[in-house]
Amino acid sequence: MEITDIPFCKLKLTEKFAIINVNDGIIFNLEKAAIIRNHLKAFYKKDKFVLISLRENTYVIDERILFEDVIENMQGWCIVSKNPYDKKKAIKEQSLFPKPYAFFTDLEDAQDWANTF
Repeated sequence: MEITDIPFCKLKLTEKFAIINVNDGIIFNLEKAAIIRNHLKAFYKKDKFVLISLRENTYVIDERILFEDVIENMQGWCIVSKNPYDKKKAIKEQSLFPKPYAFFTDLEDAQDWANTF
């Protein structure tokens, strides 16, 4: 396991999944997504993994990150949030993402889902 503090987020990398928690007030754009992708590619290389987005903070996401340069060995993506607005956003995002996508209100449920891949 590896935990990395990046200026705009915290990234926890485990054998089967990565958890990203973006800082409050950030505009999560393609540039920031590329930094995360580089960390994911370096850690997982060709191993399969799932990305868990822990949405505890409020930030803006550039929707292009959902379909531009998706990592081949990333098997799925899920969102974890108790915020009803995040659930509405996730439904829209799901239609843009080309791989399995899920929404959870509990991190443990998301980790269980990620472990099924």
